[in-house]
Amino acid sequence: MHHPFDAELIAKVVANIEAALTAERREIFVIYGNPVHAACLDGSPLLFRRACMIPYSRDEIGFGPDDSDAVAIWEGGPNAVPATTPQANIVVAEGYKRAWIIDSEWQMSAFGGQSIFARASARARA
Repeated sequence: MHHPFDAELIAKVVANIEAALTAERREIFVIYGNPVHAACLDGSPLLFRRACMIPYSRDEIGFGPDDSDAVAIWEGGPNAVPATTPQANIVVAEGYKRAWIIDSEWQMSAFGGQSIFARASARARA
């Protein structure tokens, strides 16, 4: 998925995933690029998240709003392993449907909280 639906529809998808995981032993991976509605999946006790920023390759620079994309992967099923480290924060710029993954408190404080996202959003819209 690359931010395909609104939060209401993603919540319905999560409910269907939970029902399927409860009804039958199976594994599932949900890969979500630009996860602006990550909270819908994070709210499930049956899904465990990993997230990162994936840098563009040299030939992709200039085709996106900056130099990387946020990607989150949720795993569910009998072999799913909860993260052993604190989860990265997924932050969405206000008024802009673009997600960034901040993996430390240092990054949040070093860039003045969400101001980095405001700058990136303005650059992306330019």
